Amino acid sequence: LKFALWDAADEGAFDGLTRDGKPLVKSFGGDENALLASALLPPFKSQMAIRRIENSNAARQPGEVVTDQHYVVIHQSLSPDENNKTTYPSAALKLIPWEGTKTGKKIGFGLPAAALSLCAGLTILWLGFTGIRYGGTLAELKHTRCQVLCIRDDHSTFHTTPMLLNAKLIIDASSAGQWQRKSDFLDTPIKLKLCKLLILYHDNSTRENMLRDERMNTILNSSSFLELAYNGKIQELTESGRMRELYHAEPLDVFLKKDDSYRAMVSLPSDYVQSFIPKLE
Repeated sequence: LKFALWDAADEGAFDGLTRDGKPLVKSFGGDENALLASALLPPFKSQMAIRRIENSNAARQPGEVVTDQHYVVIHQSLSPDENNKTTYPSAALKLIPWEGTKTGKKIGFGLPAAALSLCAGLTILWLGFTGIRYGGTLAELKHTRCQVLCIRDDHSTFHTTPMLLNAKLIIDASSAGQWQRKSDFLDTPIKLKLCKLLILYHDNSTRENMLRDERMNTILNSSSFLELAYNGKIQELTESGRMRELYHAEPLDVFLKKDDSYRAMVSLPSDYVQSFIPKLE
């Protein structure tokens, strides 16, 4: 007996009936798990040769009881007519293989799937923006050092670096980028500003220019900044151009945890620091 008749068999509806002298029994021995394991999944929409069946019986109304002997959905040779007691559906049928099935509900088609897809898309977008912004920040530091030291012999570095920086600027100028930046844990503008200040300070020419400026002189001659600037590790990283390590150096975090140092850096506009960086022609 097919699965659709199992409940009726449990109720004794087929007791005493035989087929070829043998009693009627459930297919798969009544094991539903064995049945499901052998069942073929409905095809995906993209794999369906036919997605809509246009054959219909115009004389029938949807919901009307079918009284014909045969109900044909689709058949290669059988065509319903008045003589063979056969009819088509009352309207065209759209084939949606997963609709209403346990498998479709289990997988999560419909609104849950749309929500998951949206979350996945936003996560990819967030990670992409974070990666570009982080790469752009390191590129900005390298480009600042390039401008300060006037390194013109390495053209590949000079031309590649601004591309990442421009990508960062484009993202930060967009509405989506500004929204994402609020939750970007790698984006610390104040640390970027401090790194630039250290790069400028360790170049004799730019240091002299900054010390002539009253506002800069106050910050650069503070004990906390001098301690940071002449920290052996900071000096090595700044002079060697290892910008990623400089950006994540622990002495920077220690410096910014001091209230006076943090307030001084916050009050210093980024454009003001930028004005001391030499322009390459």
